[in-house]
Amino acid sequence: MAGGEDGGGAGGAAARREILGRCRDTLYGRQQDYAGMVLTAEEMVDRAGARIHTLVLRSNDLAGAVDEWAPARYALEVKKLGGKTVLDIARRTGPSDPDADHIRVAIAEIPDIPNHYCAVSDCKSTEFNGVFKAFASKYSPEISGLFLTNEDMAGVLESIASKGYDMYVKYFSTRGRRRATGVPESGAMSTKIPAAEFFEELAMDAKAAITVRYIATPSIPDGQGARAAPCGTIARDCRFSVAVGAGTLFETLIPRAIELSHERNRRIEASAESAGADEVEPTVIRFDKKIFRDKNMNTKYVDVIAEMPDSSISKYHVNPHIHLSLVDYMDGSSYDIWVLASDRLTIIPQIRASGASLRRLVNYVFERIGEGRVEKYEN
Repeated sequence: MAGGEDGGGAGGAAARREILGRCRDTLYGRQQDYAGMVLTAEEMVDRAGARIHTLVLRSNDLAGAVDEWAPARYALEVKKLGGKTVLDIARRTGPSDPDADHIRVAIAEIPDIPNHYCAVSDCKSTEFNGVFKAFASKYSPEISGLFLTNEDMAGVLESIASKGYDMYVKYFSTRGRRRATGVPESGAMSTKIPAAEFFEELAMDAKAAITVRYIATPSIPDGQGARAAPCGTIARDCRFSVAVGAGTLFETLIPRAIELSHERNRRIEASAESAGADEVEPTVIRFDKKIFRDKNMNTKYVDVIAEMPDSSISKYHVNPHIHLSLVDYMDGSSYDIWVLASDRLTIIPQIRASGASLRRLVNYVFERIGEGRVEKYEN
């Protein structure tokens, strides 16, 4: 904990509880815009020792999705407080339980980035992911998440290093994509390696990072111990948690994550919006390696695409080129998928497509087949 003004022992603990209670009252119960919400979250972490969780969302109709939500086993109260929306989610533990546990989440639009929101909570990570993130996933395409590639995540952590820190990865989970068939490999282990070295190893081993727990140490040791080293977790789905250095999260990590994924998301949105038009704008994924060079692997890559959750495919061609049709059951989006070159995969929206669905498909390709760049289609 930075500063140390509250001291240690029982007195310090009591002071931290008082600060945390006041911050909760402010975050979840008073009018605030995004800036005020951020300041309150920073105080919760840096002075009260809380861990907070955040999720960056994109939505054209967040209010509509929130008003429609009726979570099973929970009672939901929605409060619109100035520049933010607060969800008070009470777990129904019995027929009438006045002491039901509460999950509270504050959501505000990120300034200067239309339709992008930041959700903040100090609940348990299992509750944040199992209840709130599940809500966000359910209301696609009204709400959709962003995703980060390995390169994006490395760039996000580098943005902390540029402030005078050495970055290390202390814990991680990954998904292997070297084998094109079967259930994707996943694994997690405790370690402590330089962040740059960690991402280089991922590229060599053909793995996608799912979550990365980072820790920073000052490049030049601070003899006074005044500068707390940021540490927290960054996830592929633009989910963050932080135990130290909340200012770094809001001032550096989240803006950098949005910046790094902006051009990819812009192209994906434009492609989705062109669905059903006279001139459709395909989404082109270009890979650094010629991963489709071996035609004998085509069937295996098709099998991988067929494993995408909540979707189905129809096969038109597998050799010498790949041509599929895919339907996304989450919102009815549909696509043609072509592989006509050894380093490119082209996704063509059909009558209906959403940015949320297309991002999900592109992320699935990046996770299971290989990471690439989303580029403009050229004949």
